[in-house]
Amino acid sequence: MRTQLVQHTYSAYSLLLSLGDNTLPVYTYYLMSPLNWLVRFVPETAVPLLMEAIIIIKIGLISLSMQLFLQVRSKQANLMQLLAGLSYGLCGFVSMYFYDFMWLDALILLPLLTWSLDRLFYRGKWGSYLLILALTIVVNYYMGYMLCLYSVIYFVYLILLNQRPETGFFQFF
Repeated sequence: MRTQLVQHTYSAYSLLLSLGDNTLPVYTYYLMSPLNWLVRFVPETAVPLLMEAIIIIKIGLISLSMQLFLQVRSKQANLMQLLAGLSYGLCGFVSMYFYDFMWLDALILLPLLTWSLDRLFYRGKWGSYLLILALTIVVNYYMGYMLCLYSVIYFVYLILLNQRPETGFFQFF
């Protein structure tokens, strides 16, 4: 894929995929992640080292996005937010799937999606939610639909969290 990208040759069909298949889905899956485009600028022998560097950069971005979310949510900055961001960046999911580095993009965007859902719920501003959700789906559609499900669950959680006890759902209990 790197060779075809660098030499501007494109093969729409490849016999390397099973008994032969269309290569467009494979290209889009791997090249929709913005950091994966860096493969174009390194020699072929440095690609494995670049992939390791991309994994480290993505883990750092995962931690940073969570720390920024926590700072915006609590309207202050402290050491605990830094530690929580690092914990999120080094969580079990990341450590189990970091070699499937395409899924790490969704974890970078998850705190931003949560922030945009908070904005939608509390302020009625939906632009950032649509933009981040669309970006999540475009960057990795496998994890994108999972974040769509997360959005629904989190929105229901916000509704239940902010409902007064004397009305609505809680009046039956």
